[in-house]
Amino acid sequence: MKMILSVVLAALLSIPALTHAQEKPSVQEQLSKASLPLYIGKQICKWNPKEGLFGIDWTWGCKFESEAICTATVIDHQGNEYVALTAGHCIMPAIREANGYYISDEISDEPVLHHVDILKSENDDRYDYAIISFHSAKEYPVIPLNNPNDGSPAVGTELLNINYSYGLGKQVVHGIVTSEPVNVDAMKKRFLTTLQTGPGSSGSAIVDAKTGEIVGVLELGFPLSAMGAGAIPTGKNLYNFLEDDTAGLPTPPAVGQPPMDMRAPKNLTVGDHFKAIWAEIKAWLIAKL
Repeated sequence: MKMILSVVLAALLSIPALTHAQEKPSVQEQLSKASLPLYIGKQICKWNPKEGLFGIDWTWGCKFESEAICTATVIDHQGNEYVALTAGHCIMPAIREANGYYISDEISDEPVLHHVDILKSENDDRYDYAIISFHSAKEYPVIPLNNPNDGSPAVGTELLNINYSYGLGKQVVHGIVTSEPVNVDAMKKRFLTTLQTGPGSSGSAIVDAKTGEIVGVLELGFPLSAMGAGAIPTGKNLYNFLEDDTAGLPTPPAVGQPPMDMRAPKNLTVGDHFKAIWAEIKAWLIAKL
């Protein structure tokens, strides 16, 4: 696993620039082709009742059920093996253990799904990234990352984002950076934008509209608010994640019960509310499978 990530890191640092002789597609066109919906899926088998001549007949049947939950962006490939970037909070331990992640070209009732391998993921105050891989005979463009020494993009930077909000299909959003990195517990080291998105856009690449480079990963929105989306920067923070051996460690299952003082009511912060909402969403997604 570490060798695979080292190869990915080396490849990302050595992506060649296009020469003047090559015809360069637009940033939006490239990003559109490289932005893919991330699915969770599971084979469901059960007995199904059916009206017969002499009452109810039972038939055993299986159906693969899937749900689009996030957006991922292709950042590297070797032949037919592709590597993509998404948000770490899109990767839920129970579904990861069940090998229940897939990727597709589109949102549909019966999408063509490619099984996904999770190379590395983390969701905490430092990192909210996941590096995934999948196999496909189709060609996808690679979207370059910004410089490994970069921090958050400057206020006023023009942004482009393509996502799959609400599972309604591919959506193109334009905006700008509106803040320096925020210094609040729930959003430390994150920056704010005017990008208007919804559930399903998490993990989508935030791209500098002029350079075509990924400068952040869309992380959260503000329900019932006119505020745009919050994002975690790529650059130095993402490269730290790729090289950090303390990131991506498996989370062991909980044993017993929490101490009594942890069960006492407390004053909830905005960050606590976001965490509670996301916990409810994850529980709903798992219940649907």
